Amino acid sequence: MRYLLLIALTFSVTASWAGQDPIAIKTDRYTLAVMEPTQSSVNPLYTAVAAAFATDVITIGEAVDEVLDGTGYRVRRNADQTHRGIYLDSILLNQPLPAAHRELGPLPLIEILQVVAGSSWTVKGSDLSRTVTFTLNDAVAPSSALLDILVDEVDGLAYTRKAPTEVMGSTGMAAGQFEPNTAIGGSTTSMQSNVAIHSNTGEPSQHSVSPRSVTAEVPTGKFIETSTGASHELPATAVKSTPRLTLVEGESLVSAIMKLQSKFDLDGVVYSVRDKSFDINRLNIGDDIEVSEDLMSTESIALNDVLSGFIVSGQDDRSLIITDNSALNAFNTVVFDVKPGSVQSNAKRLLSEFGWEMPFKDGWQAQDYPITSSFPIAISRDDPRQAFSELLTEYPIQARLNPSTTTAYFVHRNPIQ
Repeated sequence: MRYLLLIALTFSVTASWAGQDPIAIKTDRYTLAVMEPTQSSVNPLYTAVAAAFATDVITIGEAVDEVLDGTGYRVRRNADQTHRGIYLDSILLNQPLPAAHRELGPLPLIEILQVVAGSSWTVKGSDLSRTVTFTLNDAVAPSSALLDILVDEVDGLAYTRKAPTEVMGSTGMAAGQFEPNTAIGGSTTSMQSNVAIHSNTGEPSQHSVSPRSVTAEVPTGKFIETSTGASHELPATAVKSTPRLTLVEGESLVSAIMKLQSKFDLDGVVYSVRDKSFDINRLNIGDDIEVSEDLMSTESIALNDVLSGFIVSGQDDRSLIITDNSALNAFNTVVFDVKPGSVQSNAKRLLSEFGWEMPFKDGWQAQDYPITSSFPIAISRDDPRQAFSELLTEYPIQARLNPSTTTAYFVHRNPIQ
């Protein structure tokens, strides 16, 4: 107790009140430590960050969501700027992320958002609501005719939101005003009601049903049950057909990916391309392609001369795979989530996925490298060599696999290998 008291007596604390000098602690004879919060702790939007977006981050909206993740802030749709009932910021958030913006910083977080948004938009943060809004500058506001075209281009895409109606919700706010964004890889909580159909009148009833309650397999004349327990017969016009989508020759690959993700309600996109010279922002669809979800879940669709796409289902999500590897298909491909840590820790996780292991003492004979953020990769469940090639492609590490003993060594890879 006496020792602790002596230590306490070596500190000299000067109290401060609001508007006065900050508290200072004398830590030794000549040093004072000022006790005051940093600007980034007072306002997380001014935290210095370095952003490096993975190739599966396709749109500006998805990049914004990733930057804001963990900050306590979220995007608030700008109700002051709408056109034909759609928020104008939908035009920005649905655009492809430029290649020049995939690595930014270190910069204050608010500046990262401003760079990604571009000079036509102003990013504003609110400490009160912990939100960020994107406002179109008056100097570049387009004509009504041009707005019609821009709104039509993004209608139905992942980040397009309808402006709130005059109907007030139970919280007293206009319905949909605080509706969260949907990113590629994210999820949406829809605040729009769905209606069942009366069998004899064809008019909407007041009963709501889940948007997944009616599928293509429901035949005409069958009954569906609403959330209230009431049953209504479905006329022929109420039966949903299998969703189909046409990709047009010359259409940008980024646009096609956004359409596929939105149309088929996919949870993620994995861009698994071995040839790193391909710039996703410069690739186009090679021919007119009519696709359906059933087709993409069973076959690889040729998007152009080098890339194909298909849908795979995991335990918790369904992902669109874009690849130049003809050995990958909808039946043998799974998504493996690389997690923050190191290359070695993720290599061990991948080994366990195949039921393999690393020799205890000398299994890792290469330099290890940190992995700071999570990202998905597409791997073949039948081919461990392809899986480790995908994991280690960015690092000078080679996996030497021994199928007879189901073990693997990891060594330094010669740059020419």
